[in-house]
Amino acid sequence: MFAEIKWMLRYQLSGLRRRGATWRKAVSSWVRFWRSYWDYKRLNPNVQLDWLEPCMGDDTGETPVEPIYFYRDAWAFERIVQRRPSAHVDV
Repeated sequence: MFAEIKWMLRYQLSGLRRRGATWRKAVSSWVRFWRSYWDYKRLNPNVQLDWLEPCMGDDTGETPVEPIYFYRDAWAFERIVQRRPSAHVDV
């Protein structure tokens, strides 16, 4: 548990310098993060803290979608259909 606290403090201090976040908001975000982390760790005990990069504030109920992504996909699909390839791999 000490490693987790040390990691969180190091990450948070660098984040505060970058974003100028308030401590109250930061603490609330970290509480939500650790709840999620421990839930995930119960599902996958092998998870490593070094694999994670918390994005505080991204845990919202709604995420706006940029419409250009739909146009780009439709544009690409139309080009693929016009060329009629024998095989297509979508990555």
